[in-house]
Amino acid sequence: KEASELFEEAHKLAPDHEYILTFYSKFLDSVDDHEYADSLRERLAQLDVAEAYREPNEYDMDVEHDD
Repeated sequence: KEASELFEEAHKLAPDHEYILTFYSKFLDSVDDHEYADSLRERLAQLDVAEAYREPNEYDMDVEHDD
């Protein structure tokens, strides 16, 4: 598969993942798809603003829980 296909699959699986939004937008700029790249950067900026208000995901929790 090509990079664009892999990035798009990853974006569909985790549309709010910071790494995907950051590096997919850089890739899109490199292939002159600036409009889509800008929309991903806009989404990343929205997430940065809302980060203090979001519920933690399982992968970003630092506390251990007794099961």
